[in-house]
Amino acid sequence: MLLGRSRQVEEIGQLLSDARARRGRALLVSGESGIGKTALLACAREIACDAGIEVIQAVGVEAEAKLPFAALGEVAGPLLDHLGELERSF
Repeated sequence: MLLGRSRQVEEIGQLLSDARARRGRALLVSGESGIGKTALLACAREIACDAGIEVIQAVGVEAEAKLPFAALGEVAGPLLDHLGELERSF
């Protein structure tokens, strides 16, 4: 996996395990440029895919920084065909 990131990789594994058990979780990766955020997210994607979890990804770009919900269409678009599959909890 990632050299020197065993604690973070373990936390990602736990987060994904919780997600499979329908316990909501979120992952926020932040920090200065060059600290390995992209590599950590790639690792999270690999772990999720190996576990059979569908991964949806959006990319933020500086030009869209002032556009509210700019990435929402990128994330929600692939899900629109699956709206009928959502579990109703209300």
